[in-house]
Amino acid sequence: MGDVDDLLTFPLDSDIDVPRIEAEKDVPVNLPQRLTREVPPNDDPIESQVDCILARQQLKVLRQERNDALPPLSTAYRNHLAFKKLKESRQELEDVRKEIQIDPNFLANLHAKETALVDTIAGFEEFLEENDEKRIRATLARAKETKKLYKAQNEYMTGMLTADNIIFLERLLRKLCIHYAPFERFLSEVAATGKRYKKLTDVTDRYDSYNIIAFNGVYETLNGIRKRLAAVYSKYIDEVELMRNKMFTDAMEITSRILVCVNKLKQAEDLLARLAEKTAYWENRLLEFSGFTMAKYGDHAQVAYFIDSFLKQMVQRGEVQPSVFQLSLEEQVALIRDKYFLLKKVLKNVKKTQPNEDEVKSE
Repeated sequence: MGDVDDLLTFPLDSDIDVPRIEAEKDVPVNLPQRLTREVPPNDDPIESQVDCILARQQLKVLRQERNDALPPLSTAYRNHLAFKKLKESRQELEDVRKEIQIDPNFLANLHAKETALVDTIAGFEEFLEENDEKRIRATLARAKETKKLYKAQNEYMTGMLTADNIIFLERLLRKLCIHYAPFERFLSEVAATGKRYKKLTDVTDRYDSYNIIAFNGVYETLNGIRKRLAAVYSKYIDEVELMRNKMFTDAMEITSRILVCVNKLKQAEDLLARLAEKTAYWENRLLEFSGFTMAKYGDHAQVAYFIDSFLKQMVQRGEVQPSVFQLSLEEQVALIRDKYFLLKKVLKNVKKTQPNEDEVKSE
């Protein structure tokens, strides 16, 4: 009885239910307490505390032989990881979008990628935990597969004794020690505190004074289980910590790339604004050059048409009032000559007389 295999391979009667929890669907009911206890508060700028969100609840009582009912044996949760920095980066993008125009699809795609990243990490942790459970079960379960032996590979142990394990141990051990009254109290305390294997030490130590051969065998068995669980669980925590650090490093790199993209977008918008200013400048220069060529090689009708077009541009830019079109050609030329130095030489030789009607008609 001193070895774990002896306990797990002990033959059971057909009326004893075999504890079973489907790891693909359910997790222990004490998962929120596990997270609170085993995941310390973290002030990391990237990581948020792990949230345990209740997804659905399955209440399943395998046994109720006494008046006091056991707690629910399986309650499904799902882990959710949030990233403060990613949320802050998205808020920065929202602020930048108010200043410069960004394609709305860009933010939508960014949000989709962030959601996919969080779901991937949560799913990977769930996969890691599930496979670790299988590895622990394989470590603990070396029983021969016969119909009369307990199927230990269905056991669910990830570092503590769950309610299902307590039921199994209680039914098994009471068959051996049912005539010892202290054992009844021992099992009750294990059922209440056994979900944390560290607490199991306090329970077993309090019963050290009972010099009962059968009980000592049970004590050695439980103590052996606790020590092996502690060793496996410690390795499991180290592996998870390494994986989490890598995932958070990747998240930080993604955040940095997002910020670089934002800066490049802003630089691109500034460049476009400067290009727009340059475009307006060269449009004016082109207009001035057109006026120069018409004034040098054209007649009065072409010059009048150019001046009219140029005045419209000045009105649109707010440089002159619309009443400028009521002025005479000489006054309009003088106004443009005062505004633009480049046109002074072009327009100074314009005749002060209006073109006659025949010239306008011929043009």
